[in-house]
Formats: sequence, structure tokens, C-alpha cells
Amino acid sequence: MTNLQKKEIVETIKKEIPRLGSQGNLARKCKVSPATISQMISENWDLISPEMWQKVANSIGHSSSEWQTVETLPYVKFAQNLEIAKDGSMFLMYSDDAGKGKTATLKDYHKKNADNNVFYLNCREWAKRELVEELCTELGIEYGNISSDKKGLLIIEFFEKKANKKPQLLIDEIDKLRDPALRWFIEFYNALEGQISIVSSGGPHLEQRIKRGIKLKKQGYSEINSRFSGILKIHGTRFEDCAKICNANGITSKTTINDIWKEQNKVFEDFEIEPGKFLSVKVITDLRRLKRVIQRELLKMKI
Repeated sequence: MTNLQKKEIVETIKKEIPRLGSQGNLARKCKVSPATISQMISENWDLISPEMWQKVANSIGHSSSEWQTVETLPYVKFAQNLEIAKDGSMFLMYSDDAGKGKTATLKDYHKKNADNNVFYLNCREWAKRELVEELCTELGIEYGNISSDKKGLLIIEFFEKKANKKPQLLIDEIDKLRDPALRWFIEFYNALEGQISIVSSGGPHLEQRIKRGIKLKKQGYSEINSRFSGILKIHGTRFEDCAKICNANGITSKTTINDIWKEQNKVFEDFEIEPGKFLSVKVITDLRRLKRVIQRELLKMKI
């Protein structure tokens, strides 16, 4: 890891400390000692291993990846909705196909707004206990040996103290949570309605799961659906946006860009070009595949 990369990580650390409240809270989030954070800030780097640098970088959401995220039309629309939700302390839920850019946009938006009280959590197949513990860690909350309910109250208290700053919590892959963990957001909403924005994101299974839960009258599903303002979708990527992504990542040849576009699987999607007026446009819906093809073309250029 270069000194320039280390300096970039330190800059992110400095932004993260006031957001979490203290250097100690940041150390807890990163699961390192406060002394390690102090040494990083003071540029006493000789004894800090590359693995430790990477651990801290991952914990604070710092990425040194060469891949460039581009503000395409779908990105801009999604980011605008995130801003509207934050300003209005709204609860939104996205459920759409994998590869449409949900995670990339959430992470990039979080990175750009981390010092504006925006927080991000990527979920796994967690029970309620694991969810509240991971969220406490992400927020730098010291919780000790207490029940899951009390940990949940610490999280609520954390956001109550920030209510005047319009905090926002981005919950990615929320569909992976087990039912009790998902139901915990009912309590979270009831305590913090009008004080915080939550934007959750998941694959198409999330929408199916919500609808099935309501149909089968499973505990909590109607309440969850009522608290989040419906199920939202993300636009696919048009040719113009594909060209932007190619250009930003080193592919500038119009011929190559056209070939990359032709190689993608495409569908038609309605875009609103004027209020109430829609145009059917060809789009691609798998940005992961697009990324792999661009990386392949870049590799061919180096050979």
C-alpha cells in the first residue's frame, strides 16, 4: 500500500471521527485499538501492517479501487431519491434485479455523504441479535453484555441525538435478514418516525417476500410494508450511460463502445421524457456483466 493511499485513508478517518462522536467510537467500529487510529492520524506508520490499513479502510468504507463509478441517469435518479428521503426523513424500499447498480450507488452516495450523517450497513443472513450488534459496531456504539433489546435502544438513542441533523441509514441487501431482524425495523420506525430516513435495498426476492408475507398474514409484514413507502425500482442503463461508463474507465474508442453495447443483453423500458410522456428505450440491466466486458477490453489493450 502506497503512502498516497494511506493518506487518503487518514482523510476518511478524519471525516468519520466527528460523525461517530469520538476517536474511540471509530476504533470500536474498525475493531482496532485507539492507539492504532492515533498512529495513523499522526503518520507514525512504520509498525502498521498493510493488513491493518486494509482492515480500517474496509470498516470506514474507503475504497482505492481503480474502477470509476459514473453518474449515469439511473445513478442520478437514485441519488436524488436518497437526498429527498434524507431531507424528508422518509423510509424507502428498493427491490430490483441484481446488477442494476443498487449497491454501487448506495456505497458511493454514502462515501460522498458520510460526513453528513449518512450511515451504511450491508446485511447478511442475520438474526435480530446479529443485526443490532453489527449496527452498533458500524455506529461505534459500545454495548457490553446486554440484551438485544437494550442494544436496539442504544441504536435508537444514537439517532435521536442526531435528529436535528437529519440522519440517514442505508440498509443494503435487507432481504437477507431473518424475519425477527426484519421486524425490528417496525420498532425502529415507531421510535424515530420523522427523525431519520431509512433506505433499504434488496433483490427481487424482497418484493416477493413482502407480498407473500402479507398474503399469508405472517407477523409484521403488513406493518413493514406500511412503514416503507411502497416498493421502488431502478432504471436500466441506456447506451448514452454505457458510453459514459466506458469513457470513465479507459475505453474511448466509439467502435469498441458500440461492440461492448452490442454484446450486452438488452430489454425495452419506459422512460419519462416529459411529465406524463414516456418513451420506450433499449437498456441493459446487468452492470456487473458490463464491468467484466470493459475490464476484458482493457486487458486486451495492454497485451
